Amino acid sequence: FTIPGTYTVALNATSGGSSGIASHTIEVVELTPPDLVSVFVEAENGAPTGNTAFRTETTPAGETVHYAATSGTNDTLDLTLDVPEDGDYVVWCRVKTTSAGADSFFVSMDNGPEDIYDASAERFPAEYQWTALGSRMNVNNGWELAYAENARIWDLQAGQHTLKFRGRESGTRLDC
Repeated sequence: FTIPGTYTVALNATSGGSSGIASHTIEVVELTPPDLVSVFVEAENGAPTGNTAFRTETTPAGETVHYAATSGTNDTLDLTLDVPEDGDYVVWCRVKTTSAGADSFFVSMDNGPEDIYDASAERFPAEYQWTALGSRMNVNNGWELAYAENARIWDLQAGQHTLKFRGRESGTRLDC
């Protein structure tokens, strides 16, 4: 289980009754985060096909964002990832989604099977947001959405890989 940041953990103890006394011995546990490797790719550096378009917008906060948008299911954006070392990778995307009907892409790595990436995490803020690329999971014959807690882990070898986004719902925007 890997999470960035510093956290405080509180443990509560109870004897289970109103007259008992509870005691616990707590060891100090020190955790060392793993060395993280980042590969950063802007959407406008990708190779578009079909009606995939690069557009620019100014956000309410005054930020200029260059994004890729697909309008149909034959529209794609291929991003080249230069992976520096073998390992497990999670892909985080900076996206903007406007509604439940405009919040997903089909996605594949190295021409492998496609997954559905629900980019919004069921949140539709006015600003761009970072969400982990997860894949829908077939649970009890029904598809469940997958967000950061179910992020897709890619076992990648060092070298170039192609991450392909294909249009699923018009209006979903990918910044990086």
